[in-house]
Amino acid sequence: MDNQLLRLNSETFKNISIRKNKEKFCKKAAVFLLIFYQDNIPYILSILKSNNKGYPWKDQVALPGGIFDPEDKNGLETAYREVKEELNISKEDINFITSIGYYKTINQVDVQAFVGFWKQESRIIFDTKEIAQVIKIPVYNLIDTHKKNDFETEKPDIFSLIYPYKDFKVWGVTAKIFYVFLNTVIKSASFA
Repeated sequence: MDNQLLRLNSETFKNISIRKNKEKFCKKAAVFLLIFYQDNIPYILSILKSNNKGYPWKDQVALPGGIFDPEDKNGLETAYREVKEELNISKEDINFITSIGYYKTINQVDVQAFVGFWKQESRIIFDTKEIAQVIKIPVYNLIDTHKKNDFETEKPDIFSLIYPYKDFKVWGVTAKIFYVFLNTVIKSASFA
C-alpha cells in the first residue's frame, strides 16, 4: 500500500462524486488531509482541538484548517493559510493533490477538503489555546476500521461513521472526509 499512496494524484480521485458548494448561507471553511511518511509507514496528520469552553469543536479530532477569510481568493488559499497558522506548515512544504469536495458540519459550516503530501520540512508549532495536540493516525489503522465495518460496501449513517484510534474517535465531518478518501484509496489500489 505504501507505494500506492505515493502514486496518489488528481487522477486517483477523478471518479469520486463531489458535492458542489451550493450552501449560500453557510460559513465556508477548508481543511487539508495531509499524508506523510514516518519509518516507511503512511500517516494522516490530524489535530485534537483544545478543550475551550464555548468552542464548538472542543475535544474533537480534526484536520488542520479553518474558516474562510474575505482576503482568501478561494478554499485552497484558506487551507494553506490555516495550515500555516495552526501548525507552521508552509505552502512550499505541501505537494498539493486535489480537492475531494465539500462537507457540511452539524454547525452549518461548509468545509472544502483538500489532499496533499506533507514533505516534513517545516517544524510543527501550534497554539495550545486552539490545538491540544497533533495526532499522527496510521493510514493502515483507518483502512482496517473501514474494512472491518464494511464501509466499502455499505454507506454508514453519521452515527456509525466513526474511526477509533487509541483513545480518540474520529467522527462528524472529519470522518466523512476520511470515508471518501479511504474508499478512493482502497478502490484505486485494489486492496483485497
